[in-house]
Amino acid sequence: MFRRERSIPLRSSAAALSNNLSVLQLPARDLTHFGVVHGPSAQLLSAAPEGVPLAQRQLHVKEGAGVSPPLITQVHWCVLPFRVLLVLTSHRGIQNRV
Repeated sequence: MFRRERSIPLRSSAAALSNNLSVLQLPARDLTHFGVVHGPSAQLLSAAPEGVPLAQRQLHVKEGAGVSPPLITQVHWCVLPFRVLLVLTSHRGIQNRV
């Protein structure tokens, strides 16, 4: 059943890409983490169950050799048995953040 929840504002807009939202729910901490892409950066947001944003940060792709910064194409949370990774993909390759 659909239930309308409270909106959570981002500091900047999200890029118009398909599959541009990654969600990680941590029931033990009662938090939900969101990740969206916007150009050369990824917006990460942590929210409480009521939809109240607790923390926001912006990640940029590591600069490589080239004229312009690489554009991020996807952000995804990968839950492994002993660790959670945040994986960023761009046209220059894959980067992971712990």
